Amino acid sequence: MKFLGHESFLLVASIIILLYSFNVDTFNWKELSPTTSHGPTMRNYCDMIAIKVNGEDYLVVIGGVGPSSINTPKQPGAQYSGDKNNEIYFYKLSTGQWISPIVTGDRPPPIHDFTLTSINNSSAILFGGSTGNGRSSNVYILNFTNTSVSCSKLSNPGGSVQWPKGRCAHSSVLIKTSSGPHLLVVGGYGTNDIWIFDINNKSWKKLKNILDNVTKRYSHSLSVLSVTPTTNWIIVFGGMRIISTTSDQIVIELRYTSNNDWSTSIIPLDQYQEKLQERRIEWKASQLVQPEDRREIDRLTRVLQERERELQEERREKEQVRNRLQQQLQGRERQLQQAQQQGQERERQ
Repeated sequence: MKFLGHESFLLVASIIILLYSFNVDTFNWKELSPTTSHGPTMRNYCDMIAIKVNGEDYLVVIGGVGPSSINTPKQPGAQYSGDKNNEIYFYKLSTGQWISPIVTGDRPPPIHDFTLTSINNSSAILFGGSTGNGRSSNVYILNFTNTSVSCSKLSNPGGSVQWPKGRCAHSSVLIKTSSGPHLLVVGGYGTNDIWIFDINNKSWKKLKNILDNVTKRYSHSLSVLSVTPTTNWIIVFGGMRIISTTSDQIVIELRYTSNNDWSTSIIPLDQYQEKLQERRIEWKASQLVQPEDRREIDRLTRVLQERERELQEERREKEQVRNRLQQQLQGRERQLQQAQQQGQERERQ
């Protein structure tokens, strides 16, 4: 089941807000939530993710911009600045119920045109967006339960620390690596760069070797294809430039290197299938040891390590015996020398 809609997945019509699902197997649309006085106010340029808490599936809707509605009261605890808001609502799929969660920590301000990206089933990362103070460069880590959300804010500390400038209408995807999850950010209104955020270490890195015609865009889509455990292809589609729209498609190859760094390049579309096969062959060639062989190697390694410990113990015991015999020999030599000296003294007498 996919949840789709205009810009931010919510379909807005006149003074109502509708939520639809699209079944990719049957190609049928279904209205999930009719207009209600117990859910979000009408808006667009918000964002939505899916979460799973205690085995239950929810949708999370945050922020956005839109006129107030006399049919839908404002959310307790939320802020409203002009047509912007920072509402946070859960939609429980099994019951069709909108839930107003308890929000703790550093709640984002009224905001729109940000990105909200799932980290795992119960946490997400919010970056950028347009606020009453302009374009934001703040990062928010959100952790969900079935009735609450806690928010933790990270801001640019200044100095020599790498940190992207504020932006809105950018796109983000989650990149998984052996060192943990990362957030990749491409473009945005008035920007032409690409950044990656290490979520565990809370650090940004600006990536290079990507042309402006790739990153100088906003309101575009971004998808990730995991080609191998160390290689991801980032598919950029469409978007807008300052005075025009674009429908081009670009594939960025993002590789996680052995020294915990990143390399980037562009995959030409006419070489897509060829390069895809190459990368998979490269990965298979680097993984010559099959799982059953790896288990046997691990077993033999443990046997060798145990034998090495036994040999070290034997060498230690032999060294102790050698030292003891050497001490006995030295003692015997001293006794013989003393006996010789005593014999010589008796002869002189």
